[in-house]
Amino acid sequence: ARGAGSGLRDALSEFFPAAACLPLTVSGLNKSSWVPKKDYDTEQLSHTCLQVPAHTLMVVDETRMGEGQLQDTGCKNLIALQKLVKEQKVPFDFQYYQVDFPTDVPILVTSEAKPLVPVDCLYRLTPAAGGAP
Repeated sequence: ARGAGSGLRDALSEFFPAAACLPLTVSGLNKSSWVPKKDYDTEQLSHTCLQVPAHTLMVVDETRMGEGQLQDTGCKNLIALQKLVKEQKVPFDFQYYQVDFPTDVPILVTSEAKPLVPVDCLYRLTPAAGGAP
């Protein structure tokens, strides 16, 4: 099922060079790390959903977030997302140390309640009478 973020991403992609939707769910946060990590055996960095080209609009869709328990990985992913939104930095894990790389990614958060990630500006959208929810 498509959340509100996917439709908004599609509409706003006309105004941005690229757009990505990041659906926030408990299982998605807990599943795998969103922090890029260096694999010293292959000498490569893992690619994660927080690594997008500069000026890509990232729509964080919190409307799909349900109840559940965030595990350690989920908490670390939420902290990494908050760092991206608040500081415009993506943390990279080099096993023995962490480096925060600057980025330039506009963020739009859709939520049905108080957002889990920090936002600078909050707008409440209400459907028009007789309009679709």
